[in-house]
Amino acid sequence: VLLAVQSRGLKGYLEGTIVKLTAMSLISTQTPTNIFSKLPLPEEWVSHDAIVTSIIVTNIVDPVGLGVDEDETSAAIWTALVSR
Repeated sequence: VLLAVQSRGLKGYLEGTIVKLTAMSLISTQTPTNIFSKLPLPEEWVSHDAIVTSIIVTNIVDPVGLGVDEDETSAAIWTALVSR
């Protein structure tokens, strides 16, 4: 999981260091950011976090049995898994 996430430049989502901005907190223009941005637009954050979540879930044999809630952020899922 770590290698797959790191290779896509998305480790900050896994660690929870790239947080979802609200529309109200956007000061700059709505210009799309690159995937390595530490301040992605809200819709970009959702997409990038979903990529990380899918990497986690597809690398687990029985995600339901482990209680993985795919509605959580990738950071929350990862934290719960590594704390077991």
